[in-house]
Amino acid sequence: MQKRSHDVYHRIYGLILNGTLSPGQKLSLRKLAARVESSVTPVIEALNLLTADGLVESRPHWGYFVSLPTRQQIADHLVMREAVESQVARRLNENLGVRAGNKLRKAAAALDAMAVNFKLGKHSEAEIERAHCEFHLDLARMADCQLLVDGLQKINLQFLLIKADSARLRHSVPDHWHTRLIQGILDGSVEEADRIMREHVRHSQSVIFDQLPPDCPTVKPPTRTASFSSK
Repeated sequence: MQKRSHDVYHRIYGLILNGTLSPGQKLSLRKLAARVESSVTPVIEALNLLTADGLVESRPHWGYFVSLPTRQQIADHLVMREAVESQVARRLNENLGVRAGNKLRKAAAALDAMAVNFKLGKHSEAEIERAHCEFHLDLARMADCQLLVDGLQKINLQFLLIKADSARLRHSVPDHWHTRLIQGILDGSVEEADRIMREHVRHSQSVIFDQLPPDCPTVKPPTRTASFSSK
């Protein structure tokens, strides 16, 4: 990717994720070029890359649109997310050393502290979402499988797009949510690591499905497991 197209890509990416460009919105090449202070050619190159990422759709004879995931597409991504993240948890449990484990514990505590500060108005929703996605990507990176990292990256983009579509999806998480996740992954059996990650993932799945419009009523949300204990 050329530098100009790379810059335009990230500017349009930011406009989508902060809600300035809404899911389902048609994108005018000229207006978008003016907004990001670019010529049309880098904008087209950036939109083609965003299409590959799933954030933009290209419709023949109609042009480019910000993606608007259907309920079925969201359900499919949730299934994939659980599969990817549970495999990450299993690999971490089996292969991670003490030093790397301590690094993860510190990262989890920092994210939990950020969540507390968010409730106090010290962080924006966008900051929390970026930090949360990056945390889970770091888990995948430490699991040492690039396919898992790549898969989770694309899934996270869809979740950020869903979040951008509706403020109703804002929700808080239990205290020490990520600290308990890492403790469960590192300190138990591989089966316990798998179970606790699935429980973690399904918490956000239930919130998403509770808030989505019923545009695909035959799709049912995943079963929500019991939440972590307060210990």
